[in-house]
Amino acid sequence: MSMKPASPVPSTMWTQVIEVIQQGDPVATARALEEFCRSYHPVIVSFFQQRGCGPEDAEDFAQEFFEGDIISQMEARKSLIHRADRQRNGRFRPYLFTALKNFYTEKVRQRFRKKSGGGVQHVPVETHEVSENGDAAQRMERGFDRALALEVIQRAARHATRSEQYLACLRGELSQREAAAQLDISENTFKQGYFRFRNDLPRHLRDEVAKLVAEADPAALEDEIRYLMKLFSAETA
Repeated sequence: MSMKPASPVPSTMWTQVIEVIQQGDPVATARALEEFCRSYHPVIVSFFQQRGCGPEDAEDFAQEFFEGDIISQMEARKSLIHRADRQRNGRFRPYLFTALKNFYTEKVRQRFRKKSGGGVQHVPVETHEVSENGDAAQRMERGFDRALALEVIQRAARHATRSEQYLACLRGELSQREAAAQLDISENTFKQGYFRFRNDLPRHLRDEVAKLVAEADPAALEDEIRYLMKLFSAETA
């Protein structure tokens, strides 16, 4: 089977979850919404942490984003997910990133307005320029994609009982000997498990990415996997 060339930013991440929600069946929508929030929650928290928020503030912002932009707008079908248009927006990942950036920008503006107006309510965001130049915006989006890559690959790895050590070896953070010593097992035992992990990971990774890809095109799925693995590797560089 021929494979199309991998695009720098694959045209995937249009999820079956989003399509289900847009179709509007109440039971299916509830399940899909739960899946969406569970899948993207760690990545959205990471986005706010990268912008200077502490863990608690980032969690609060993530909950506010979910409540304001998604959950509270579900009944009126005006949520972030309902507004997503595959033909217009193209890829869901940058669409979500833009929504988060706009949300964050508005929080910064609110802080400035309260400060200039003498308000005392504190918005726990570090002071950043509201507008970002092209290079800064690209770095922000790549950081968002990297957090998503890490989350997806960690979920795929959790099928293995020693996933933390296996991933550390995969990322070059531990040698197999060091990992075996950490687990108090023989190096040979660890190597056998790591070999099985390396063989099984692509299958589990495809299962995880398939949950986030609406297209049935196997080449699009492979593009996405290559892109996420590239970001995962870059994290260790």
